[in-house]
Amino acid sequence: MKSFSILDLEKVIDPDIFDAGLQLVEEGIISGIKEIETNLWVARTSLEIEPELLISRDKVKTYSCDCQLARSGNICEHIAGTAILFRRERNRPTSKTKRTTSKKKAPPKKITTAHILNMVSEQEIKDFVRKYARSNRQFAVSLKTKFAHLFQSEDTGKKYGQVLETIIKTHVGRSAYLKVAKLRRLLKNLDELLDQAENALAQNHYGDVFSLLSNFIEYVVPVVWKSKGDDLLVRLDRAFQLLNQLVQKDISPELQEKMAAKMIEECPKFKYRSGETTAKFFFSLGYLYERMGQLDMLSDFIEEQVKDSTWGHWLMAEWQVFRYRIASTLEKEEVCKEIMAESILDRPLFNRMIKDAELRNDKNTLKYLIETAKEQDSGILNNMALHTEKILLSMAKEEKNKRNLVIHAEKLFLDTLDLQYFELLKQNISKYKWSSFFARLIDKITSNNKYWVQKEAVAELLAREKKIAGLFHYIQQIKSLTLLSKYETVLLNNDRLKYIELFESMAMDHAKHHLGEKNARFLSEKIATLINGKEKSFAQELIRKLQTEYPQRRSLMNELSRIS
Repeated sequence: MKSFSILDLEKVIDPDIFDAGLQLVEEGIISGIKEIETNLWVARTSLEIEPELLISRDKVKTYSCDCQLARSGNICEHIAGTAILFRRERNRPTSKTKRTTSKKKAPPKKITTAHILNMVSEQEIKDFVRKYARSNRQFAVSLKTKFAHLFQSEDTGKKYGQVLETIIKTHVGRSAYLKVAKLRRLLKNLDELLDQAENALAQNHYGDVFSLLSNFIEYVVPVVWKSKGDDLLVRLDRAFQLLNQLVQKDISPELQEKMAAKMIEECPKFKYRSGETTAKFFFSLGYLYERMGQLDMLSDFIEEQVKDSTWGHWLMAEWQVFRYRIASTLEKEEVCKEIMAESILDRPLFNRMIKDAELRNDKNTLKYLIETAKEQDSGILNNMALHTEKILLSMAKEEKNKRNLVIHAEKLFLDTLDLQYFELLKQNISKYKWSSFFARLIDKITSNNKYWVQKEAVAELLAREKKIAGLFHYIQQIKSLTLLSKYETVLLNNDRLKYIELFESMAMDHAKHHLGEKNARFLSEKIATLINGKEKSFAQELIRKLQTEYPQRRSLMNELSRIS
């Protein structure tokens, strides 16, 4: 909450907020301002809020307002309006000099929070909070959550379990789906706990962090599906991120053992078998066991899970990936070969193995999986063909293998017609081979009927390579007035007479074989480009020919008269 100058409101306040504040003043919603204490000014408003400014020597030192925007530490329109009104009142000339020294300050007309807190004793506040918490369950939950970290307990796990159980019961209960208001309150409480975990991590209170996070995951995972959006998943992700940070800290062996035992116990539970919760648990376990030097124990645990048929096809693929990762670290070559051979026949496992190898930058595994799948032609690459070609192209670049680079770049270009791959090809094929390669590339594109954008792609390539004769021939061959108009500049500059002759021929042919308003508008738009360019006389002559040839075509005549 930064201080700001009363003199420079327009510079320091967001223009939209300033304008909104000015409007509140102009409409009389903020209609007065009073100094209720030394330098503390309160605005008189018709709203159920009390904007307050602490002003000293033309500077707003601090401010407060009951609205949501101000609570988040930002300047709201109510603060802006109050500051504007203060500046107006201060600059307003007075006929008489006020004698403030002899007058006592009048009592405030409105009761503010600041007033009340200054007037009542600490005990009275505690009594009020206690009584209010008894009558308002949501307030009680927020109070417990906010100050849970201060509560001294021999069993912090039990403490945070109680807090989270209360939060979930209060906001979720037995609801099938969380309504917006309840979800908002739930998220606020969960964010408060995650903030506490982050602060505890920064202060090296590692036991408290683990107790909080393990309970957080245990209580939040079962209710994630009750939220229609990703709000709860985002909080869960943050919890796992903090857990990963924790396991990489210099924690005691006793806490390491406790964490490992708890995660091994939780990881296989059925309630975590949705989304990627199991995978997230495993990542933390992997970090932890590696730090402990006990990857063999983790390997034994995974072998048990792989034997459990209740995991289902997709989650079993996850476990096989974990198994491969640990086996690779422990140099268990036979296990690695077994899993890779199995993945060639199992699409979910193959997809996960590819993604995991990419994540770990394991080029050997990537190369083996893709090349073996290609050799066996099992169809497992069908839905990942482009992705795997991109991987192979990236590897060819790193290895500076021009032959493989050209093979994969050409395949990707023919599949996508993305010009970045065309430019890559041009950079890596020698000049004396380029002409014949380019010709073959054009043949491959035109011979494949599946490309709905092939016409534009071929024309663009011919234009890029300055194959003007080839571009003229291609456009004439496919009879595309659109492409002729698109490349008007380059074609006119190279052979004006040929362009005009071809344009006239194609325009007359289009008029002959295409009827209706849409086609008449299309033709007139193409002719209009010539009128707006340097071929106005030719365009006007063409219009006269069309008017003479098709006087009975009302839609065409209307469009031509509009542009002539």
